[in-house]
This record gives sequence, structure tokens and C-alpha cells, in this order.
Amino acid sequence: MFGRYRVRLVDGAHEAWRWSSMRFLALGMAAQGAVVTCPAQVAQHVPEVVWQALSCFALLCIFLAGAGRITHVEKHDVRDSDTPNPGS
Repeated sequence: MFGRYRVRLVDGAHEAWRWSSMRFLALGMAAQGAVVTCPAQVAQHVPEVVWQALSCFALLCIFLAGAGRITHVEKHDVRDSDTPNPGS
């Protein structure tokens, strides 16, 4: 079934840690991991609103990661080749 698909990494995958989508996924994973793996003895002393906020934050990170994958960020410090250099 999967033999007909060819899976390749995207260009620049070695710099994936710089992508906003990957950062949002890491934050969401950490928040959800804290919610899921917290011991019951600790969880009973944490207010319910904190658990709800962490869960909502993890969900928000998933949506932001998706937005990060479909948007294009341009660097502002890169000069165009048509712009004259003020120092010359």
C-alpha cells in the first residue's frame, strides 16, 4: 500500500528548528506532555483552570503551527540588488 509513495524531506530540512511551525509544535507538545504525564499527587494541588489553559495552549500551538507552514516570512534586513548602496 505504501510502496507507491515516495517520501522526501523538504528543502532546507536541516534548518527545521528555525521554522516557526516546528517551534509551535514543540511548545504544544511540551504543554500537552505536562498535562498528560503529571502525577495525580501533584495534579490535585494545581487549579483546574491551569490544566484547561495548558490544554487550550497546546491546541492553539497546533493551529499556529499549521499557519506557520502555509505562510511565507520575508527577511527585512535583506537588500534588493536594485537598491543603491548608500556607502558607495
